Formats: sequence, C-alpha cells, structure tokens
Amino acid sequence: MGTFENFMGGMTIVFAIEATVSGSKVSVTVTPTIDDEEIEDCIVTIERVVFNRP
Repeated sequence: MGTFENFMGGMTIVFAIEATVSGSKVSVTVTPTIDDEEIEDCIVTIERVVFNRP
C-alpha cells in the first residue's frame, strides 16, 4: 500500500494494491481512497498470463 499526500489541496490519497495468482494468471487490483473515501469509479484491475520460461 502506498500513500501520496496532495499538498495543494490538503488531501490524502492512498492506493491499496492487491495481487492474486492463479496458475499462470496474475490479477492486480488498485483501489484509490481519497480522505478515507473509496473512489469506486477509479478502481483498476489488470489481468495477465505469465509464462515461466526455463
């Protein structure tokens, strides 16, 4: 989890990052929270297939 403070407006922005691995599929979800309020319109989920090469 990372925190970024906006000094111009005095807001605190927190990015919660959750990663899930299922076989060769990796899913990462980033959820932003501004001043303790989750911003549902800005939740991003990315899925990728990862191959393990020898």
